[in-house]
Amino acid sequence: MNKKISLGAAIAYMAIVAAVAFSLTMIFSMNLFNVKMTDITEREKMYSSLSEVDLYVRENYYGTIDENALKAAIAKGYMDGVGDPNARYFTAEEYEAFTQSGSGRYIGIGVVTELDPSGYISVREVYPDSPAEIAGIRPGALITSVDGTRVQSGNYERMAAKLRGEAGDKVSLVVRQDSEDSNMELTLRVIDVPTVKSRLNDNKIAYLSFAEIGNTTSDQLGSTLDALSGQGARGVVMDLRGVKSGELSYIVGMLDELLPAGTLAYSMDKNGEMVKLASSDSTHNDIPVVLLADETTTGAAELFVLAMQDFGRAKVVGTNTAGEGAICEIIKLSDGSAIRVTTAQYAGPGKTTFEKTGVSPDYEVSLTTGEGDRGKILGNPELDAPYKKALEVMASALK
Repeated sequence: MNKKISLGAAIAYMAIVAAVAFSLTMIFSMNLFNVKMTDITEREKMYSSLSEVDLYVRENYYGTIDENALKAAIAKGYMDGVGDPNARYFTAEEYEAFTQSGSGRYIGIGVVTELDPSGYISVREVYPDSPAEIAGIRPGALITSVDGTRVQSGNYERMAAKLRGEAGDKVSLVVRQDSEDSNMELTLRVIDVPTVKSRLNDNKIAYLSFAEIGNTTSDQLGSTLDALSGQGARGVVMDLRGVKSGELSYIVGMLDELLPAGTLAYSMDKNGEMVKLASSDSTHNDIPVVLLADETTTGAAELFVLAMQDFGRAKVVGTNTAGEGAICEIIKLSDGSAIRVTTAQYAGPGKTTFEKTGVSPDYEVSLTTGEGDRGKILGNPELDAPYKKALEVMASALK
């Protein structure tokens, strides 16, 4: 037998439901309001403290305040204090130099650099007909001083940025080669960047390396692979060691050249939610690939390695990658300066993140080098143990 509910009971029930919903909404709103009020209170305290410091210094400081330098220092201090290891403040000049990176051409001395274990700037590659090549700088050289400031691991990024700038600017360097230090003054100029280099060995296995990853790299990769196929290449060893990229679109373009249709990358926000970032189409080059990667493979370049692994497209030889899988957003400010802050993490096709953990190789082989020797060893099958192993893995795969 069906039980009938009176109109009064139904109205009372609806009123109770509405009251509960209203109460929950009010609790949520109050919590949100309290959080915002706490944020406002903390911000007021911060601004009050800063204002107190500013007032005292302006009234009592004996010297003259450089307002632009003060403003930049305050912004830099804020970003340093956030606790985000990827956070950074760029002056207008630093931001301009930063945006030139990856454009396919830049203004600089014509070198690809990385941090040497000694803390100095290691020259990994020198572009043809560049100021660096003309001055006699060779791969493997160490830049120990820039404009009179000794290079250390703590200021590496800032010192390396000085190797780029405005055409006509000069930079003074101390360059260590063959155990001798030389003082050099180089003039920066526009340089067209060849981002992909390749060579074919007697067994028709190509060695392919990257000067850097930029917006022309995927096109150069496609044309290089086509050219190698035309020369009878049976497989490719791609060297991602020393490659740092924070631009997803460049890496997606490269992956699209090599992978079949599918999801290439996700982002994971601070709540753990995954959002699809990019996918590939079905058109791709299916030449066998082995990858070289290590602790100098950084950022979105690590995503390239992980995606190739997840698709089962390539084996990886080397050591764990850097573990810098943070997605950073760069915001340009009204005065031409900019800030960078972490907003999410990259995840590969298998929805695995690699921030702090890195991407593990299929075959772990370490590269042993002395100070300044890395640039001379990479790609040399007699001295480069990971490359030698990659050739063995490729030969086995081809059999």
